[in-house]
Amino acid sequence: MLLTAAIALSTLALTTQIDTTVTVARGQRLEANAFGGEIHVTMWSRNAVRVQADPTSRTQVVVSTSGSTVSVRTEGRRGPASAVDLAITVPAWMSLDLSGVYTDVKVEGAKGPVTVETVQGEVSVTGGDGIVSLSSVQGSVDLRGARGRIEVHSVNEDVTVSETTGEIRAETINGEVKLAKVDATALDASTVNGDVTYDGPIHDGGRYSLSSHNGDITLAVPDRARFEYKIDIGRDGGGECKDGGDDEQRDASAARAPALLLTARAIVGRWLE
Repeated sequence: MLLTAAIALSTLALTTQIDTTVTVARGQRLEANAFGGEIHVTMWSRNAVRVQADPTSRTQVVVSTSGSTVSVRTEGRRGPASAVDLAITVPAWMSLDLSGVYTDVKVEGAKGPVTVETVQGEVSVTGGDGIVSLSSVQGSVDLRGARGRIEVHSVNEDVTVSETTGEIRAETINGEVKLAKVDATALDASTVNGDVTYDGPIHDGGRYSLSSHNGDITLAVPDRARFEYKIDIGRDGGGECKDGGDDEQRDASAARAPALLLTARAIVGRWLE
């Protein structure tokens, strides 16, 4: 009986919910890694990091501070870690570096740099300022309300960028690239099997490249935009070009003052303006 009771108490201690708060100062950054589950980061006004989690008998959650880094990670007690959800609250200014394997990542309201890498999981980020880099192999990537130097990548799902400003690179292999209400000073958007859509202003001096091997390319061009464009729709009539604007007016405007170079490449598909 005593042995059974001791084992029960030990198991209870291993699986007790974690609710830990660590004080931080400006300039510190968060690194969080979870083998599986979800990393969900939200913001608050305090200069502190709060970590909440329900560890399992197989997995522990380790919170530590070293120099300028606050680290939160899951570790297997015996063998690989199991899935554990991490709910982390940080000050909005804090730089975030989040990663996992079988892990979904969600960030809400960030106002600093954000880096996310996961293998099999969805990525959803609202906010971000400076360098914002998001990637998933088997999962969609969605970014909204960021500004700065933006990179979003997937392999087998869609990537979506909205209400975002700056230099933007968005790419996937098997999925769509959707850019809505963005203000890009430079753009590189590409996919192999999927459509590419861009809705945003065209800036003087900008460079905009959109490409799809097997899909449509749609670009909303503002009236009186000055640009010259290069369109490659493949060989042997493998594609179609449609322009809803006034060709002569656009060509004349481009000849007078080419403000930017717009390149669109669709091997099998359509260019829709």
